[in-house]
Amino acid sequence: MHIIHLACLGDVLTSMLLDLSDNQFPWPGSSRDTRLEHGWKSYKGYCQRWGIEDRAERRLFTNEVLKADFVTVSQKIMRAAAAKYMVFWLHWLMEGLLQGDPEKPEHLKLILGVVTGLMHFEQTQMENGRYFTEEQCRFCESAYYLYRASYDRLASMALAQGIPRWKVRPKQHMLEHEVIDFMCEYRLNPRYSANYMGEDAVRRVKQLAVASHPNHVSRHVLSKWSLQFSLPYRRA
Repeated sequence: MHIIHLACLGDVLTSMLLDLSDNQFPWPGSSRDTRLEHGWKSYKGYCQRWGIEDRAERRLFTNEVLKADFVTVSQKIMRAAAAKYMVFWLHWLMEGLLQGDPEKPEHLKLILGVVTGLMHFEQTQMENGRYFTEEQCRFCESAYYLYRASYDRLASMALAQGIPRWKVRPKQHMLEHEVIDFMCEYRLNPRYSANYMGEDAVRRVKQLAVASHPNHVSRHVLSKWSLQFSLPYRRA
């Protein structure tokens, strides 16, 4: 799930907020930061309404941060726990915008397709147990295709306009393998293999590798990684 929360969603969020703050629709204001202030208030109100405590930081909704590298946004400003709920606000926001716009521009419909795919993917995992049914697997597969097809179209449009947004990265290909080769093949809910007991597991494994003697680094790293991955399956 870190593939979605800390990689894919980071690009979606930054690109989407920049697109929506390019002009005075849907948020009025004379500058990008002024318009993003309206986005922050919408997000904050949504979190308060639903009692969501894991939130992204206020500075995420600023021009300076949105133009930074997506790694900075994911790791420093929006944790994985906040990203898990952020996708629901994004879907609610885009659905409301399209309902209020009789013209329904293709660009907005594509953004809705991206966040709808991710939202369905997230919702299916949160509402079900360790193993999926065949129907749930097919639903997640369809959600991925909706996300990817819409995203790729937005990436092509941005490239044609010379705008560095909706970037295509290797992590998206990893997500494809997770859905098709892991989830649909074994019917496993990825939520149970994403160890949120320690979001910094990768960092700790890297630190262990640096501290280990070269003769033992492989054994130490594999032991630590196996332990970290198997914790969700531990029974009391």
